[in-house]
Amino acid sequence: MEPTITTHVVKAGPGQEHRVRIAHEEQAAVQYEFFIPEAIWEHPSVHAFRQWLASLEPGATIFAGMVGMWDGRPEPTRIYRTILRSGLFDPAKTRATLYNEIGRIMAELSNSAHDAQESFMFTEVDIRVIMSGGITKIS
Repeated sequence: MEPTITTHVVKAGPGQEHRVRIAHEEQAAVQYEFFIPEAIWEHPSVHAFRQWLASLEPGATIFAGMVGMWDGRPEPTRIYRTILRSGLFDPAKTRATLYNEIGRIMAELSNSAHDAQESFMFTEVDIRVIMSGGITKIS
């Protein structure tokens, strides 16, 4: 898809202005959010999982200081959100790989009664990503 171009006038000083052009590119993507209890965030298997996710796409958003509810009780939680472009990643293959990675994490966490998790939740949502950039000064 061709980018959408917008043009803007910017005041550069008294009586001075210039125009800039911005390109807005759209693409299909899949957003994943992983809900990770604070108690296991730094566990070596969870740390390795986050590193693996970062190797797929270096950008992510981490929501810290969140409170989830589990069995009616509050649980300090972090959410790791990453977006994978649909043209680069097949969602079905990515999901199958995630099942294996999360299964490995849960198996490793089960070695300790303190770290064991009854469940590990993540979400997968088809989204449209718009990246705005490519600033070009035109006058």
